[in-house]
Order: sequence, then C-alpha cells, then structure tokens
Amino acid sequence: MQKLGFLGPEGTYSHLALNAYINGQTDHQDVSYESIPQLFESIQSGQTDSIIVPMENSIEGPVNISLDLLSKYKEISIKSEIILPINNCLLAKSVIELKSIRQIWSHPQPIAQCQKFIFDNCKYATTTPVNSTAVAAQLIHKNNEKYSAIIGNESLAKRHNLHILADNINDYSDNKTSFFVISNDQKIPPKSKKSSIIFTTEKNEPGSLSNVLLLFAESGINLTKILSRPLKSQLGEYIFHIDFEGSVSDTDIQTCISNVQKHCAYFKLLGSYTIINVNL
Repeated sequence: MQKLGFLGPEGTYSHLALNAYINGQTDHQDVSYESIPQLFESIQSGQTDSIIVPMENSIEGPVNISLDLLSKYKEISIKSEIILPINNCLLAKSVIELKSIRQIWSHPQPIAQCQKFIFDNCKYATTTPVNSTAVAAQLIHKNNEKYSAIIGNESLAKRHNLHILADNINDYSDNKTSFFVISNDQKIPPKSKKSSIIFTTEKNEPGSLSNVLLLFAESGINLTKILSRPLKSQLGEYIFHIDFEGSVSDTDIQTCISNVQKHCAYFKLLGSYTIINVNL
C-alpha cells in the first residue's frame, strides 16, 4: 500500500486535495505531517511514497518554502497538479458578532487571502498564524476566549462542530490553490499536460535569461509560469522556476530542453505531470 503524505491534520485544504487525487481509491495510506519541510523530509527518508504540497495561490502567489525545497531535494518528480477552489469561511464555537471578534487563527495563506474582509469586519481582531487550518480548529476548542474565530473550509466546520459566521470571505472570488503530488518515481505519467524545470543561467550578464526564454519561443512552447528565488549563496544570484505546456516525452520539447541546458550552470527537470481540476 502506497503511503501518501499531506499537510494535516485532517480537514485542511491539503487533505481536500488528497481526497480529490485518490478519488475514492483505497490503495493509499494517508499520513499527516505538521509542516511542509516535514513532508519533503518524509519522502527523502522513505517514510512516504508520495506527498501533496501546496505550491501557489491565485491571490497570494507562490508558497516560497515549497519552491525552495523543490530545489533542495534530489531525485523527486512531480506526478500531478491539483487545482483546488478555495472557499475560506470564518468559523467560531458559537454565533457571535463579527465586530466583537478579538482573535483569529489560521494558516498564513488563508489569513493573507482574507485581509480586506478582516479589516472591514473584524477591526479589533489580532491574527495569529499556525501550521494549518485544522490546527487552528483544534486550538479554538482548547481556548476559553469567547470572542475567537478561525479561517478554514466548510468541511472543517462540520468536522469540528463549528459555526460558520461568514462564507466565502476571500478578498477575490476566484480563489484557487495549486498542489503538487511529488514522488521518488521518475517515470513520466501518461497524458502529462505540463512540465516544470529549475535552472541557473551560465553567466550573470545581460541577456542570459532572455537567451533561455527565447529557445522556448522559437520552439513554440508556451510558458505558463516564470518565478525566481534567491540562490541563498550570494546576494543577487537567483534560481529560476519555469512551468510550460507539454511533456518531455514529446520530441520537440526534448530538443528544446537539450538546448536550454547548454545555457545553464545548473538545470533540473522537476517532472511532466497530469492536471486535475477539482469542482467542489
């Protein structure tokens, strides 16, 4: 039985993404971890066969710790991307007025996704980040403060017997988060629609990045994302993350990737993978 790690406890958005991925199959054992670094360490050490990791939110952008760890760990490959709609709710143990709330717990991402709502409706509330929305739900039951709330999903309310004070409190309505399913298996899944690479340019000089990007344009390959992260070895040095349409099993992409590597001091294929769009 395959062990599949996720950011827990049960009831988090990562847990919802996991359920969408396995789609009722029973050949997986779910394993909960408290942090994203623990997830990556679990697959490196062999405690899990695959992990589900949040990568990017349509409001707040990339999850930087996930990007950095993709660069750090070797011999891992992206198998699937899960795109999950995010409906943040304000939850509490009892029905209270929003203006009376003094404390809000949640994962940093949901807090950031709902800043305008919090400012407009909970002006006197202090926000406190915790490891996950499910941890926030556990904390609110342990806390005796009447005027506390958390940000989480509707299923979390049902799981922890919480009242929904406000629904769909995202600052922007079309709120989605992308999750990667990451494995040690290097095989390319059939019907892969998208690929990801990371690299550093051969020289830090004008045109070094554009020379790489031009190769994709000349090959007719559509880039869907370009990000940079500090290399962490020297100020002003960066590692680039690129997502593009297509699979490295395609001949034209193989040729392009081969040419790209000639311009890189470091290059790593993160994988070609399927895409799952979840409808909740």
